[in-house]
Amino acid sequence: MKEKPISKPKVILVEGKDEELFFSSMIERLELTPEIDVRPIDGKDNLSAALKALKNDPGYLMLTSIGITRDADNDADLAFRNVCSALLNAQLPIPNDALESTGGKPRVTVMILPVGRPTGMLEDVFLDSVARDPAMKCVNSYFQCLTECLNELPGNLSKAKVRAFLVSREVLEDSHFEFLQEKLEEWIPGMPLAPSAEKVQAFLASKYKPTLNLGVSAAAQRKGEAYWPFDHAAFDAIREFLAAL
Repeated sequence: MKEKPISKPKVILVEGKDEELFFSSMIERLELTPEIDVRPIDGKDNLSAALKALKNDPGYLMLTSIGITRDADNDADLAFRNVCSALLNAQLPIPNDALESTGGKPRVTVMILPVGRPTGMLEDVFLDSVARDPAMKCVNSYFQCLTECLNELPGNLSKAKVRAFLVSREVLEDSHFEFLQEKLEEWIPGMPLAPSAEKVQAFLASKYKPTLNLGVSAAAQRKGEAYWPFDHAAFDAIREFLAAL
């Protein structure tokens, strides 16, 4: 699909659809929508191509600022260096460090998430924001149980915990709950029956794709459906990044 032309003075390039929905929601919350456009690049490996396409856009000359966000994954320093390489390939200014803007026009600012940590991803920011939520006790117990019963965990634990937390926000009909209580032992032999709806709902994260995902739940904030506490201090660095862009 062809990217829409540049129509705002600031652009943020993000990894995918979830990030697009989240950042768009946060920008709207901060009343910065007229200033900032959010563009997904369909994966971090496409950053160089996305930057070159940005430079070829007829509206490029109106840009005052380019923001780039990406996950730290297993190495925040390496993630930043990879972004710098993409900027070099696109012949764009390279900042000295994450969250430090370059001079000139457009200035460039890079944010590696979660800010200030050597590893991790956007999902970890969301998990920090609900660390004290009662449902997280159930979620953590669920993954501890998986470790004990199956001797393994999902390949991406942060994403799995986000899905499990969101499942705890979905309402199951009583008949579904009763069915799951009966079948839980069959699905994972030796796993104790969940004593609460939250744990049963969390169990679904290992078997079904929940209706909600990170992006959809973030976008739902616009409708007044508060799945995540966007005012939490966990999002402070992101708010500051957007305000200073």
